[in-house]
Amino acid sequence: MNTFELRFFIYLIPPEKIEDEEDETEFVYQEIWIDGQHIEESHAVDLRQLFRSLSQTGEFFIFTCGCQQFSL
Repeated sequence: MNTFELRFFIYLIPPEKIEDEEDETEFVYQEIWIDGQHIEESHAVDLRQLFRSLSQTGEFFIFTCGCQQFSL
């Protein structure tokens, strides 16, 4: 049986790295692990599609475009 793990992290971006921001900004990002191996996907995950895929059959577009994503 395969194992699936979804890990969430909070990443703090200091104001000097963000244009037009005065305060620090926090982002939540995720990592997907299957059978103990990290899926090295650089795109954001659509959590609604991911959770839907856990309880329904069919095709789900879990990974979304990386627009507005910051390098971590």
